[in-house]
Amino acid sequence: MNNLCPTMLASTLLLASPYVSAASQTQSTSQKPNVVLILADDLGSADLSVLGCRDIQTSNIDSIAQKGITFTQAYVTGAVCGPSRAGLITGRNQQRFGFEDNPGPFRRSVDTRVGLDLNERTIADRLKPLGYKTGMVGKWHDGDDADFQPPARGFDEFYGFNNGAQRYLNVDSSNTPMMRGKQPEKHGAGYLTDTFGRESAEFIERNHDQPFFLFLSFNAPHGPMTARPDILEKYKHIEDIGRRRYVAMIHSMDVAVGSVLEKLREHNLEDNTMIIFLSDHGGVKNKKASWSDNGILRNGKGTLWDGGIRTPILIQWKPMIDAGTTYTLPVSSLDLLPTIVATCGGKVEPEWELDGVNLLPFIDGKKTERPHQTLYWRQNEMWAMRDGDWKIFKDRGNVEPKLFNLAKDPSEQRNLANENSEKLSELEAKYYKWDASVEKPRFGWWKKIGPRIENK
Repeated sequence: MNNLCPTMLASTLLLASPYVSAASQTQSTSQKPNVVLILADDLGSADLSVLGCRDIQTSNIDSIAQKGITFTQAYVTGAVCGPSRAGLITGRNQQRFGFEDNPGPFRRSVDTRVGLDLNERTIADRLKPLGYKTGMVGKWHDGDDADFQPPARGFDEFYGFNNGAQRYLNVDSSNTPMMRGKQPEKHGAGYLTDTFGRESAEFIERNHDQPFFLFLSFNAPHGPMTARPDILEKYKHIEDIGRRRYVAMIHSMDVAVGSVLEKLREHNLEDNTMIIFLSDHGGVKNKKASWSDNGILRNGKGTLWDGGIRTPILIQWKPMIDAGTTYTLPVSSLDLLPTIVATCGGKVEPEWELDGVNLLPFIDGKKTERPHQTLYWRQNEMWAMRDGDWKIFKDRGNVEPKLFNLAKDPSEQRNLANENSEKLSELEAKYYKWDASVEKPRFGWWKKIGPRIENK
């Protein structure tokens, strides 16, 4: 029995018009808008019911798309958690500051510190001068030392953990402590995803009378693959136990999102809140684990095939975006910081040297060109670049770069390198020019980065 979801991505990828049913409304309130940024972890690119998934109903997450816009060709900046999150919260390619792998023991030198460069500014840093209360709930994976942690990176409030993964049940038996602000705090009984939903709703309750930015950073459905037993029972019809656990974990995440949306409605804040949902990268898809569904996209997490770096991006922003609209040209998670800053009344300064763009003019049709002609990726020995509809991809090992036309071949099945040697050379030259302009990795899990240095 095949329990994986069919997907609607195939049809939306090939729409001729990049924006369907553009909005023309203007903001009807003088109050500064709130922003809720919701990040899933390891979510398959097709694993939402709004995208056609039939073995789970993600009604709360779906509502963000139904009341807003779906970006059908949305990319993140990395195929694993830490670097993707670093790019998201800074609006800058993480290779600019040497963060292209998860925090790991191999370092460029003995003096290298592991974490998000302290000179970088996060979304929270950008919003605080605009008068925003900033809070983060969930997973932080961008440095262990205190000065790398959320309370030192612009967040007034923090509840969560710092690691790639955390237990969902029996949380206090984990070696990774839960933190409130700068202090460890026992989690107690209960399911971690439920806790993150509750903590997020409580942040809104405390701050509903002032402009706020909430970053809800789930670790679900990342491993360990642990679901609530009662939710797992709801999906007993799914024969594959890996898929069953994964779907049940997404169910709990959707319920947690629902608690956040309900709290916004309770205080009549939904109409004045920009709500954003995405994943940090594609779902796990390998020989050991294949419970996620990336639709027509090839491969998954940990690779630079599109299955590893594509995600649904959903934005609800009622003053500007009509319900149920779609945008089909490529965008990036890098675009969320400048879009949020613009929505909140700020100005992106040239000296920030952002790699993302404000999406609002593209959403309302004032700009009709591509938000990005070129997007770049590099993760240790892998690299890729999308230029228009062309994608060049160099995989691990001693292999030649491959060339794909994504408009005609979104599943990356036909390598066109041999029959388009001039285009291949042109794109290689463009990639290597960018490659020379950014840092080499400072730390990670690739032995060629430098010596192995274990934390004491």
